Amino acid sequence: MKQKRYYYHYIICGCIAAAAATTRASDPNAVLDQSRTLRRQFMAHTLSAVSEKTPDEKEATLAELIEQVLSLQAPQTKDPNQPSPSSSVADEDPNSKPLEQKTSAPSSAKQTTEQQTDAATKQRNHWIEWLSTIEDPESIPHPKELADVLYRAGRLESAARYYDIALSQTSKEQAPTYSWLLFQSANCVRRTDAAKAKTRYEELVQLYPNSVWAAAAQGRLQMLNWLETNQTQVQQYTTLRSENE
Repeated sequence: MKQKRYYYHYIICGCIAAAAATTRASDPNAVLDQSRTLRRQFMAHTLSAVSEKTPDEKEATLAELIEQVLSLQAPQTKDPNQPSPSSSVADEDPNSKPLEQKTSAPSSAKQTTEQQTDAATKQRNHWIEWLSTIEDPESIPHPKELADVLYRAGRLESAARYYDIALSQTSKEQAPTYSWLLFQSANCVRRTDAAKAKTRYEELVQLYPNSVWAAAAQGRLQMLNWLETNQTQVQQYTTLRSENE
């Protein structure tokens, strides 16, 4: 995701530079000034408030995080007489294990890691499919938290669905939460549905002009407007770059 973001940034900067080369001699700095301004805004606002993770981290933790959010509805009760896994491990005497069990072979450790990754992948795919096909998504508890988890994992389409549900269940008087939901909802669709993203960003700026997210929304609005105005140049540059690679 980070590579795509940087690639996208280079495309934009290249287009701006190309436009600058064709600017009238009477106003040679106009486009360059715009380039610098947009670049600063892009770099300032491209970092999401939800931290990014590596692909391996996303793979291993997504299913677990989804389960944690969903389990908030009906937490499981625990038998007080049942020892916890941590206490069971702590009660074991490490000296009582045979030497060959203490020093596992690297190949066995690698195989175990691969098996755990495969299990996490299957579990993740199960939850993603279930969340995408559920007939009554409004019944899911804590849609905001679930959307945040999906966003962190790069599942923007599913995240957008639950951000919209959270918006419908949140009052505009809850400014911090509502402004965040507007911002994230727009972020999820800004590359697939620019019109909807612009509507969300504009609503955020109008409703909460002093919000911490309003400045970021304004920057991304300007970027979307610039891309819309210079769409032909962006497409030409993208095609040319693809042919040369």
